[in-house]
Amino acid sequence: VERLEITLNEWYQEWKQLYKPATKVAYNTLKQYDHTFNTHLKSIQDRRMVDIVHADLQNIANEAEGRSSSGIDKLRMLINQLFQKAIKNHIIHENVAEGLEYPEASEEGSRPHRALVRWEIDLITNNYHK
Repeated sequence: VERLEITLNEWYQEWKQLYKPATKVAYNTLKQYDHTFNTHLKSIQDRRMVDIVHADLQNIANEAEGRSSSGIDKLRMLINQLFQKAIKNHIIHENVAEGLEYPEASEEGSRPHRALVRWEIDLITNNYHK
């Protein structure tokens, strides 16, 4: 594929192989990248990288409204890494992801975290093999 013709999806697959190889990145981390990509960037994944503009990415950032802090952070990180590395690889000439404004995290979108209580630990320990 000619570098200027590469789509976001093609670049995402190449980016994962180059910068996030399975030998160095945990399986769950790779799955999280895929989930974030397929959830948020699906609408522009077939577009050529050179045709993606700041407004496209701002739209995607805006659509993350109501997501948890973690979800928004993962989206921000993925977009930033994809477009920064695309510049380094001469796929695009400017970082259209620069200056994106992301929504505030939603408290409702965040799941509460807590420690397991003794009976939950015992239940897991006594039944993990089932």
